[in-house]
Amino acid sequence: MKLFIFIFMFFTLSPLFALDSVFLGVGPEFNMNSRENFAGGLGLYSGLNLNQRFALGLKINYNYNFKNMSILESATLLRFYPINQRFFLQTETGVSIIFDYSYNNLKFLGGLNTGWTFLLGKRLFIEPIFRVGYPYLFGISLNLGLFIAPNKNQNFRNNNKVLKDQENFGKKLQENTQNEKRVKIAIEKISYEIIDYIGEYNTIALINIFSDNENLSNYIIDELEYYLESSKKFIIISKKIMDIIRNEQNIEITNEVNYSSAASIGYILGANIVITGSYTKTEISQIISINVLDVRTAKLFLKVKVELSETI
Repeated sequence: MKLFIFIFMFFTLSPLFALDSVFLGVGPEFNMNSRENFAGGLGLYSGLNLNQRFALGLKINYNYNFKNMSILESATLLRFYPINQRFFLQTETGVSIIFDYSYNNLKFLGGLNTGWTFLLGKRLFIEPIFRVGYPYLFGISLNLGLFIAPNKNQNFRNNNKVLKDQENFGKKLQENTQNEKRVKIAIEKISYEIIDYIGEYNTIALINIFSDNENLSNYIIDELEYYLESSKKFIIISKKIMDIIRNEQNIEITNEVNYSSAASIGYILGANIVITGSYTKTEISQIISINVLDVRTAKLFLKVKVELSETI
């Protein structure tokens, strides 16, 4: 009977499985869900990331005290990402069904969790979680999870037709109208390649774009930031926040930043991906080159180069 209830409650999560930005997790837990000694068991949970700060979901736990008591928990969860989508705080509210000898007991369940999401690639993750609450007092679990990606056949570009209005565009570029159009299209093309390549839930810092025109460099960074943020797939460390952190940490960014230095700066900023690049112009061509680096390994895993004459 208890196994039937457990399976039934788990499959009540199935309506969420088809939605975008869904995460699933499963793992063992040890807790004080017992009158005597510890209890151990298995937990399952599923959630939907509503935005970059909040997620809503459901979870169930089955525990046994290795003697005479088993506990089935069912709860809704509300997850909050205060810094990025790695560290989280989570509240849980639900019921706890206690099976003890010949009688069953129903109790209110409430608690507060904290944990960290460690990525194992684009989709897999591990989450150690510590929780306190009633009636289990406290629990420690280690969970293996999976992010369910949005439909790959969805044409992202059709959902992102709104372009950012840029004031004083001519002042920033100091180029003619035709060249302005080429630069804008080149940045859009680069942005979509990055969005299509990089997995969700990454924190990205745009370190610098090297060129002989500071206004143009800032414009390219602003446009890249806009497109990446509009995708709602990443957490973008804005240029304003970067400037504050750089001043606090006394970080100097020169025009020519090597991969190792860029990765170190990204680590200080709290990013796991950094973007650098350059704009070069000769008598016959103009090229925007963008490097996407993994902060953990300081290695290049995507390079996008667009010659402006090829964009229209």
